[in-house]
Amino acid sequence: MRHLVLAALVSAAPAPAPVPGPGAVLSMHRALFAALDRGDADAVAAFVAPDLRGPPRTSALFLLDAAGEPVVARGADASRDLLAVLARGSRAAGGTWTTTMSREEAECHSSEVSYATFEFERVHEVDGRRVARRYLSSSLACYEAGAWRVFHWHVSPAPAPKKP
Repeated sequence: MRHLVLAALVSAAPAPAPVPGPGAVLSMHRALFAALDRGDADAVAAFVAPDLRGPPRTSALFLLDAAGEPVVARGADASRDLLAVLARGSRAAGGTWTTTMSREEAECHSSEVSYATFEFERVHEVDGRRVARRYLSSSLACYEAGAWRVFHWHVSPAPAPKKP
């Protein structure tokens, strides 16, 4: 009988509150980059927030493909498809991909909607060759279905570093 009472209490407990704050949003981005780097199309698609009626949570991605060319997706389905294509492209290119965030900022402590801006470098190494590209990024994220998910993401090439 005690087990039934305990089971009833545990199942009636409310779901845990979302993890608020900048660390959770930056961690989500790191996990998204790791999925892109390993070419996991299913995993990257899961990082896109669902479309909800009305602003501001309609997904839109303005990214660059592996060749540095701009690609755009509007809506959750198209955004998931775009990220999956980019992930499959990483896998098809062979070698290894490594993404490193060099400058990151996320100061919003909300548990529902947040943002992040960062600079990152994506490196592709294959057959002894190394190609590195630097990018600037800004994104908006919301807490949906128990996880932080991106609903707007913009990526641009970073300017060349200034020479001393």
